[in-house]
Parts: sequence; structure tokens; C-alpha cells
Amino acid sequence: MGQRISVALIDNVKDKLSNLVSESKNRFTDCSYIDLRLAASEGQVATAQDGMMKFAIQDQGLSYGIRVIAGQGVLAPGYFGESLATADIDNLERIIRDGLRRAYERAVASSRMKAERKSRWEAL
Repeated sequence: MGQRISVALIDNVKDKLSNLVSESKNRFTDCSYIDLRLAASEGQVATAQDGMMKFAIQDQGLSYGIRVIAGQGVLAPGYFGESLATADIDNLERIIRDGLRRAYERAVASSRMKAERKSRWEAL
């Protein structure tokens, strides 16, 4: 748990995660598109009343969202995302890899259901 959540974290992990997305796209069969969005936020608030400090807050957040488009015949999207904590930073690559797999599985399941419906309701 050596790192803390900061906006600079994005620059530290973007190349590694970009490679992970590229490798996953090549590894997943019938995958045509992967979109990964990683968001890090930092904020500070201080308030005073009548010249006296009332409270101060320092907060940070980390989250990601993934969209995968995959399938045979009928392409369909699959989505997955999570909010993360400081403890997750050291395992970020593994967490994103698991999220990619989940989004891919959802896309493939959606594609199968759409293909089935298309074959039953050709007129639609």
C-alpha cells in the first residue's frame, strides 16, 4: 500500500493498462472493441465561520469503467465498473483484468441473446 490515490496515478499506470487492454482484445475471441476509462479525483474543502475554522476535508477517489463489444454475427456491448480504494492500487492490473473478463462475458451473453431473438423475430 505504498501509493496514494492522486491524479498523477493515471500517468503512472496508463501505459501498463493500455497494453493490458490491447492484449485482452487480441485474446478474447470475437471481440471488436474495448474501452477502459480510469478516473482519479482529489479534493480539499475548508470552511470557516466568523473567522474561526469550522472543518477541513481532504478526499480522493478512484474508479474505472469498461465497455466491450463482442459476439458472433450480432455484436453487443458488455459493461463493468467499480469504485476502488487506496488498498486496490497495488493490485490495479489484476482488478482491471478481472473487470475486462466480466465485461467480455456480458457482451458475449448479450450477443447470444440478441442473435436468438433476431432468429425468432426476423421481422423486427
